[in-house]
Amino acid sequence: MAKYRAVYTKIWKDPDYQEYNAEAKLLFLYLITNDSVTESGIYPLTVKTASHEIGLSIIKVAKLLKNGLKNVIYDIENRLVFVVNFKNYNRGGKPQLVERSIANDFEAYHKSFLWSDFVKNYPQYEECLLTVGKPLVNSCGESGTNLSLNLNPNHNPIVTSDADKDVTEIDIVLFEDFYKPFPRHEGKAAGEKAWNKIKDKDKPEIIEALQKQIKTKHLNVEDKKYCPLPATWLNGRRWEDDIIPKQDDDNEGEKVMCRCGAVFMLKYQGQECPRCQKPYPSEGQRPQEG
Repeated sequence: MAKYRAVYTKIWKDPDYQEYNAEAKLLFLYLITNDSVTESGIYPLTVKTASHEIGLSIIKVAKLLKNGLKNVIYDIENRLVFVVNFKNYNRGGKPQLVERSIANDFEAYHKSFLWSDFVKNYPQYEECLLTVGKPLVNSCGESGTNLSLNLNPNHNPIVTSDADKDVTEIDIVLFEDFYKPFPRHEGKAAGEKAWNKIKDKDKPEIIEALQKQIKTKHLNVEDKKYCPLPATWLNGRRWEDDIIPKQDDDNEGEKVMCRCGAVFMLKYQGQECPRCQKPYPSEGQRPQEG
């Protein structure tokens, strides 16, 4: 790794860089000067490492990497970053050595879709990548039998800001990833406080469970007053709930709520709740929502 990185002074006049706020500028400078940077601009990076080395919180770094830095693409699954214009601000070096270094980068990290973007931005290095003999992977995880198959100028499989991409690095599962799809948008501050108390390793499971509960209508997405508040759902560890099968006649009759938050039909009062294993409240006992 290089001990020194020369940065062109014209970066301060770059229109994209000028749009960054102070924190984004700091992170971008770090991305093009830290000791892990490679000639290709594609290299391993974790949110925790960046946070520790530049003094920004994990949450701020995560948000910037996900959707706050133009010309920076983060491969969540492989924990790799690509600074798209890196070579514009770090020039020099013998061409043969630079090509060899880029080929080595590709051989080490060829499973990432970031290389499709690299070739799109630096087609002059296509030939040196071909010498590696590895297929190019697009953003959908698909690869061709050879590199050239994916270099068709009319083929553009790259999706660099897919909001629905599965999150596999726990550092960047943010409260917004939970709150945005949650059916009831009330009590956000209390919900975020509850979210911050949860261990990072549990957060991907929470997002997955929430999506499942919404899809199966385990959470009432139609009538928000029967849906618990975000903080209530989180504090009660409701992502661990067993999914209650939807009854054929769910839309018939008045709905009420069990003390545990399960929504049921009025005609089922007095029976045992499949969630908390306690009798549903008798007529007239309707717990406060949330």
